[in-house]
Amino acid sequence: RGGESSIFLDDYAGQGIVLTCRSEGWFPEPQVLWLDSKGQNRTEKPTTISTKTPAGTYTIESSINIEPGSDNEISCKIINSMLKTESESRVLISDVFFLTASPWMAALLVILFLSIALLAAVPYKLAHLDYHTHYNNDTTSRLINEKETMKE
Repeated sequence: RGGESSIFLDDYAGQGIVLTCRSEGWFPEPQVLWLDSKGQNRTEKPTTISTKTPAGTYTIESSINIEPGSDNEISCKIINSMLKTESESRVLISDVFFLTASPWMAALLVILFLSIALLAAVPYKLAHLDYHTHYNNDTTSRLINEKETMKE
């Protein structure tokens, strides 16, 4: 009998996630089944790699891409049909693990970006306006002084 199997989140693919099931120490080479919450074979096509170790046992690694909206209870069952032994791991994937883009989220991000741009522009515009007001006042004062000087 091989070691206990474990399932882990390996990667993101599109809006789905890639789950990988791994176990080692099997002889002979085992079979891997991915099952749904009812114990039925899942419809997704797994990718399975079996590696023979120098000791003659097998390490098995199988990955499957789970899309949002599919059955989120997933089992990985590794079976040695010759010795009639198996190891099974089961996970329940929460919807928060799926990268779904909602229209509300997109709208919120646009509004947030525009708000930040507006908040950044207001101090700049106020400083720019203050500079021109100060510059124009200085110019006007200088012209008045020059005019009065010319009168004298």
